Amino acid sequence: MYTTGGLNDIISSQGYLPNQCNSNTTISTWGVIVSLKDIITQNETELINSDFFVGYGQNATDPITGLPLSYPNILNYIDNEMEYLYQSGLNYYFIGGNLIISNSSCYDNFTNKQLILKISLDVQINCG
Repeated sequence: MYTTGGLNDIISSQGYLPNQCNSNTTISTWGVIVSLKDIITQNETELINSDFFVGYGQNATDPITGLPLSYPNILNYIDNEMEYLYQSGLNYYFIGGNLIISNSSCYDNFTNKQLILKISLDVQINCG
C-alpha cells in the first residue's frame, strides 16, 4: 500500500534517514472521521470517528488474512462505518469509488452545514 518514496518521505520528515529504520516494524492504523460543521457558528459535530484497519509491515498486511490493504478493502471498511450516518438523518451510497451522502427526510435539517470526511492514517516505525 505504501510506496517506498511515501514511507521514506515520512521517515525523512521526522529527521531520520530511511536506512536508520526497519520497515518491517511498520504498523499503520487507518480510520474514518465524518463530521458536520455549522458554517455560521463554526461548531463541528463528530458523527463517526473509528479506526477500521491495522496493518503490519511496509505493505500494511492484515494479520488475519495475510493480505495487504487494497482500495476495495478501504471502500468496504468505510461502507461499514458509514452505517452510523442513518442515525443522524443521512443516507449514503457508493457509485463506483464515489461516496454520495444525502438527507434522508424532506426536512431542511442540513442548511448551512458542511459535511467533512477525513481518512486518518497513523504510522509507527522503529528507527534509531
